[in-house]
Amino acid sequence: MANGAGMGETIRKTVANVKRHPPNILVVEDDPVSNFLVSRFLGQYGFNVFHVSDAAEAIELLQSDRVFDLVFSDVIMSGPMDGLGLARWIVLNHPGLPIVLGSADKTFKIPLALGDEVSFFAKPYNVKNVAGHIQKLLAR
Repeated sequence: MANGAGMGETIRKTVANVKRHPPNILVVEDDPVSNFLVSRFLGQYGFNVFHVSDAAEAIELLQSDRVFDLVFSDVIMSGPMDGLGLARWIVLNHPGLPIVLGSADKTFKIPLALGDEVSFFAKPYNVKNVAGHIQKLLAR
């Protein structure tokens, strides 16, 4: 992962001003190393990160009393539902909740039916670009 030196502090300050609390981000990633790295870099940018390893756990949390400001999910995951299926579920059940999908498949395209609520980043992530994009989504 590339790191945006200097830009991190600016994004952290801006993130703190976007909401009254640090924004809650749900990270859904079945690879433990990727889950750790994504959760860590988002935490370093001032986000409050919750992480789970599959779509079923994500849905369980999204149906709880906890409020999330954004979901960051891998596209390809083990289990009965992948990241694209999770995105479809979120669009139907939590309209307006921003979703960022990631994949090592650089040719992945978001289906038009998912609309503007879903964005995509190819792995390996450019930390500065991802954090800046999330900040813009949360400022809407």
